[in-house]
Amino acid sequence: MVYPNPFSDFALLEFSNPSNEIFTLGIYDVNGKLINEISGITSGRVQINRKNLQAGMYFYMLRNTDGKRIARGKLLVVN
Repeated sequence: MVYPNPFSDFALLEFSNPSNEIFTLGIYDVNGKLINEISGITSGRVQINRKNLQAGMYFYMLRNTDGKRIARGKLLVVN
């Protein structure tokens, strides 16, 4: 679950992680280029900061240490 979405400053991604596994979150542009990566996520919640993201649509992918995709979806950044 990502909220708020669309967002202007930051969004929160929440997911189930009862065993505190380590995850990596990738943020991709519409062409599939990796724009930002947050690694070492051990809780069930991560904050996605806008930083230098232009307004538009992005995709996120959450993976575990084995590279298995856990979650994916769209992010909308607004001004």
